Amino acid sequence: MTESYELEQTVQTMLPILRDHFIQIAKKNFRAKIEDFEFTATQTTERAGVSGRVLISNVYYKTEHGENFETIAMKFFQNTNSAITEIRNAMELEIKFRAAPEFGIPKVIFASTKDPVLIIYEGINATNYDEINIARKAWQAGRLLATIHGGEARPVDNTLYRDLSRMIGSQLAKTGYEKVISDGLGFFYERIEKAYSGCDPFSDFHQSNVMIMSFDDLIGKVYIIDPEFMQKGSFDRLEDVGTFFGFQLFNEFEATNRIDNGIKDVNEFFSGYQSKLHEMGGLSWQQMYPNGCALPFFVAQWALMDALDMVINRGGNLNSPDAITRLNFAKYVLQLENAFQFPKSIL
Repeated sequence: MTESYELEQTVQTMLPILRDHFIQIAKKNFRAKIEDFEFTATQTTERAGVSGRVLISNVYYKTEHGENFETIAMKFFQNTNSAITEIRNAMELEIKFRAAPEFGIPKVIFASTKDPVLIIYEGINATNYDEINIARKAWQAGRLLATIHGGEARPVDNTLYRDLSRMIGSQLAKTGYEKVISDGLGFFYERIEKAYSGCDPFSDFHQSNVMIMSFDDLIGKVYIIDPEFMQKGSFDRLEDVGTFFGFQLFNEFEATNRIDNGIKDVNEFFSGYQSKLHEMGGLSWQQMYPNGCALPFFVAQWALMDALDMVINRGGNLNSPDAITRLNFAKYVLQLENAFQFPKSIL
């Protein structure tokens, strides 16, 4: 039995419970009443998710009016709580996006909290942020994150960031990087201490979780996926920004020893974010960060935690070439005191 066959069988076992959903879709597609409906085939691929496997499947069907297909995404979970949390977070985002119809989250069409624990989402005809070349995508991604964070700001609970800096410093002992990185983290941590930018974070705001619909080289609707790890609290807004740009900036640094293009994208993102804050009546970036931008802290944190993960979970060491590249990247970013610029106006 091939892996491909197993994937198709997994999807096809779920099709009977989706029949009514697909009939409703067929009614809309053909603009007619459906009397004769039959599933004909599936075409499925698999990708790894943080919580478990995700199957993306084109489901083909035929009716008396013709044939068509729709895409679904089946996300499997290791436990019931994770699935319930994601559903609740998806509902919360739907509410946020009612006032921002340019953004969306795929619709949940079925969920099971028993074995197998899964959520089935409607498919969307969109491209991952990191796979599409289109103007102003960073601007629109900034507006998306501002919508998720909301306009209400509060003091940051900076205890986590203080403790994280200390832990990283202790792990870097005897590498030759401890002082320069600890000093850099400390410099930007002072900006976090003075910040008034607390929010409930998305916490998994990677470029692969932002999907863009486009029409004639223009951005249409932008979707966010995989909301499982949204949290309540008072986290720094720039933490999500660091997660979003970390891998992009690292790749550019690895290729050129600079991040000039990435800096331009970050600054465009900041402008889009601030334009949405203004619409929501929120504070500007400058008001939230009176001592200046603290983004280098979070970009460096992303790289340093990845380096430590190589040691702790992947059997590597901090003297390996991959780890050294990440340490050099963190060191470089922490020297960029004013490279990332908040916009002076919303324009």
